[in-house]
Amino acid sequence: MKRGGPLKRKSGLKRGRGPKRASDKKFSELEIRRTMRVELTEERGPLCEVCCSANWDQMHDKLRRPHGGDPTSKENQLCVCRWCHDRIHANPAWAYEMGYLIRSGSRD
Repeated sequence: MKRGGPLKRKSGLKRGRGPKRASDKKFSELEIRRTMRVELTEERGPLCEVCCSANWDQMHDKLRRPHGGDPTSKENQLCVCRWCHDRIHANPAWAYEMGYLIRSGSRD
């Protein structure tokens, strides 16, 4: 069924306030993580914290996000190269033993 004429709003728009979107939260998280990358490089240096032989290019969450990990917390981050990041996720038993992964419920 086709409607005739232009669509009309039932309520007016408030000035100065844009719509709240889920992507707004994601955008602010990305900005926080970009800033955190610079701060972590200054604090911890440019080398991977696992192998110490390559420059780090990824931030690894020790406590995974679905388990309650905060992606914007520096204490939850590990600065790793791509190879070590893949190794951590491919060998979880080793990563838990070394402290590169934290089990949910145990906040160390």
